Amino acid sequence: MSQRNLKSLRLGLLAGSCLMVMSSAGMAAEIEGNAAVSSNYMWRGMTQTDDAAAVSGGFDLSTESGFYAGTWASNIDFGDAASYELDLYAGFAGEVEGGFSYDVGYIAYLYPDAGAADYDFGEVYASLGYGPLSVTYSFQVDDSADSYANDSNYLSVDYEFPITEEFTASLHYGYYDIEASPEQTDYSLTLAKGDFSLSFIGTEDVTADDDTKVVLAYGFSF
Repeated sequence: MSQRNLKSLRLGLLAGSCLMVMSSAGMAAEIEGNAAVSSNYMWRGMTQTDDAAAVSGGFDLSTESGFYAGTWASNIDFGDAASYELDLYAGFAGEVEGGFSYDVGYIAYLYPDAGAADYDFGEVYASLGYGPLSVTYSFQVDDSADSYANDSNYLSVDYEFPITEEFTASLHYGYYDIEASPEQTDYSLTLAKGDFSLSFIGTEDVTADDDTKVVLAYGFSF
């Protein structure tokens, strides 16, 4: 069985298992959609659209138990046949006594129309938060010959705080440890008001172009 077919089988089993768990437990689920347009699709300090605009959207299913699952898609531009990214994910999230929150799950990054290239990969992630501060660790568990970073892990720290009654700010720092490449770091400041956000994103050792990126985005849920 090819690696791509093996991943498809794993995703099929994951989706089937999620439905079986919800059905057997009699879980009531809520579904929420989201859509956004941005001047650039940035992921861990790297543009996924060759610095062009992106249109994205997805759906999330959540239950009172903390289980959730969802899908999200966006246009991309890697300079080849691949034109869009499709993400599938599932996990558990909640809060515990003392004000701590947690989130653990699995996400698959898929590129269905990449042609001869096979960029698909998957990660297991775990996040721990306290108030406006959260720390997230992601570890790659599925990879492909053409995926960006095999045997990698990513650690990020995020902090969000209000500036005024209308504006909020978010700080982000990420460290990308890739086995066959130099370590990469990314950091950003995002200012948000309602459905609009403005991000200033910097990187180190990501590409030959480490200039700060400015990204304007508008997103909403429905």
